[in-house]
Amino acid sequence: MSSDELPIKGDIHWHSAIHWSGEWGGGTTKAARSALEQLYSQGECIIHHKDGARKYYDFAEKYIPKEILSADDPLQSEEEHLKWRVKRRIGAVGLMWNRKSDAFLGIWGLDNDKRNAAFSALTESGEITALEVEGTRGEMYILARDEALLEAAMSGEKLTPRCEIIAPLDVMLWDRKLISSIFAFEYSWEIYTPAEKRKYGCYTLPILCGDGFAGRLEASADTKAKTLYIRNIWYEKGAKITQAQKRAIEKRIERFAKFNGCESVIYL
Repeated sequence: MSSDELPIKGDIHWHSAIHWSGEWGGGTTKAARSALEQLYSQGECIIHHKDGARKYYDFAEKYIPKEILSADDPLQSEEEHLKWRVKRRIGAVGLMWNRKSDAFLGIWGLDNDKRNAAFSALTESGEITALEVEGTRGEMYILARDEALLEAAMSGEKLTPRCEIIAPLDVMLWDRKLISSIFAFEYSWEIYTPAEKRKYGCYTLPILCGDGFAGRLEASADTKAKTLYIRNIWYEKGAKITQAQKRAIEKRIERFAKFNGCESVIYL
């Protein structure tokens, strides 16, 4: 069932999520919705399917084996839980430093001391590996299992360059200071910035070419007209964009258009 079908009336004030800036989000919501969300967060319900943005829930025990639902918590202490979550975030971003970071948002209770303890424990157990990145200060960390991938990338073996359009909330961009330190690329998601104060646009997308950021673009999709409008492309100052890179960006934009259900691209 969905929240509309659950016979619980009334509204409540709740903290629904943590905002990307670190501040609590929330407000007033239906009590029925809050009840279902709580059952979902406790693992008693699952999201069976969605109809647009509406979620339909069902009992977890109907779909998940009993031996899994009744199994002991594999993380018996807060320290083990925080260590597991820190390791998970390092693996998601790929490369991280032991500093206060937006990439750690949502890990409740992770203060500086607990973060340091988690990094220390993960290093001692051999689960993460410390390394230095030329041009940056301090140590960076990767998952130990990713060492082979790093070695392959640094082996000198010729790799085919890729061009990608990166989403504003992609895991690669979780720590904007880290991106700035490594790539000298300053990026801000300006969707919450007043229009008159925006430097680029409310939903600009970084363009990654090869091993660096070539720039960013602002696009909007008209699904009725099946057209993707490219409102602007800003190339990084000092970046020498070759004709081959421009063609690669154009091809990526064409694929991006198809992804958005568009058949044509118009540059404004």
